[in-house]
Amino acid sequence: MRHWPQTQPWQRDQPKRTFAAGAPRPIDPQNYELPDTMTWDDYKAIPGTSWNDPNRAGSVRNFRGALVLVDYPDQEFVVTQDKNSTIFGNPVQVGNVPRTQVAQFYEDFLNKPGELNRGHTIHEYWMEDSGGRFGVDLDAFGAYRMPAKDHEYGVETRMNGTAGCPTGDTCNRDIRTDARAAWVADVGE
Repeated sequence: MRHWPQTQPWQRDQPKRTFAAGAPRPIDPQNYELPDTMTWDDYKAIPGTSWNDPNRAGSVRNFRGALVLVDYPDQEFVVTQDKNSTIFGNPVQVGNVPRTQVAQFYEDFLNKPGELNRGHTIHEYWMEDSGGRFGVDLDAFGAYRMPAKDHEYGVETRMNGTAGCPTGDTCNRDIRTDARAAWVADVGE
């Protein structure tokens, strides 16, 4: 539903923006739409570009990235589950991807134009955002099972003391440390 921009309660008492008589007006009419209300129909490709082509390099540089995929003993990758099986209705349009193929699934999803990503890639995003100067190509690794439950990586004592951590759990784990350890154990330094 297109209901934005919407005046929020805390904005109601704010004075309206006015311009002094004879003052210049903004060149940009400042008509915008928030991305959360946009649909795929709103996307307009930049004319004359083919930036989703993975063979087209950025004019300045192409970055290589490592996508290190992890899941948890209490929460497996959503795409390995049945379609629409979570409380949020995920995964959508895909499901039952074997755990051994999760890395390849995401590498293809992010790097190759296809039906599921509507022909859009992370390379295209970088190219479009940089005016064709920078591209990106990802290699995916994993999926690695983390040694702790999912919430043990997100609940930190500085956020809410120890009250938010279930008894017996350690809720200040570093996801980067554990994910990197799994990745290095698999592929080496």
